[in-house]
Amino acid sequence: MSADVRTALLVNFLFWPGLAIGAVVFAALLELTEAAWALPLRPIAQRFRRFLPIALAIYAIAFAAARTFRWRDAAVLAIAYGVAFWFGRTAERTEQRPGIRVRAAIALLVVYPIAFSIIAVDLVMSLEPAWVSTLFPAYVFTANVYAGIAAVAVAAAIDLPDERIARDLGSVLLGFALIWIYFVWTQFLVIWYGNLPADTSFITARIADGWRSVAFVVLAMRGVLPALALLTRTGRRPIPLAMVGATIVAGFWIECWLLVGPALPGRVTSPAAVAVTAGFALVFATSRARPPGAARGDWWLARFVRGS
Repeated sequence: MSADVRTALLVNFLFWPGLAIGAVVFAALLELTEAAWALPLRPIAQRFRRFLPIALAIYAIAFAAARTFRWRDAAVLAIAYGVAFWFGRTAERTEQRPGIRVRAAIALLVVYPIAFSIIAVDLVMSLEPAWVSTLFPAYVFTANVYAGIAAVAVAAAIDLPDERIARDLGSVLLGFALIWIYFVWTQFLVIWYGNLPADTSFITARIADGWRSVAFVVLAMRGVLPALALLTRTGRRPIPLAMVGATIVAGFWIECWLLVGPALPGRVTSPAAVAVTAGFALVFATSRARPPGAARGDWWLARFVRGS
């Protein structure tokens, strides 16, 4: 396997499955908080789970071919994806008691940060063996949820263009934008204050040469522009919110590239790497497509309409 393909594989594996499970975790948060305003959003978020079994198969096959397969990572991914899929199926079944849905949501919110802390260490931090950070795993699994909410915002603008829901979802997205900025600043502050070569090397590699422009693009697309846009009323309307969400999602892909690109020799702009990215995007879009007939998750929307 070429270096370009290997780099593109890792970038896209961090991005697409991270996006999918982040959306499902968002649905679990809505379940536990009993967010009535977001009832129609839950089936939209839960549909992202359909990509997770495919992601596990991709890890088993592609990472084995790249000789970077780890049984520990396969195990934690299988557990996290399995619990996420279980929660999504449980939440869509009208005959399930609310207590079962709550237990499934709690299980996901316990398993997810543990599993993706291990993934953050093994897939990203291991690329820089001299660098150690106790904050970075939390940064990674929070970034997934942030991107997942943004993807839900894009999908909701298409499936459910509602002004009231868009306004409230924009507020949630603004909160996560500020949390993401906080994590970035906190990580930078600790590294700068410590001033240790083993710590600073990770940052300097990502703001040196051509990577400096990429870093500023990520900061703008994931933090500054969404925060500024969502502070306005216009930014929380369905179409502008979808544009903000798309910007955040695109910034997430560039962020994944920034995290692994400086440590790997491959290029994500080569034809082979672009083909890998296009393949991931096609499989992801196909997995989220609604099958013929009404989806079970529409019961949430029906219940919301009856109660309004």
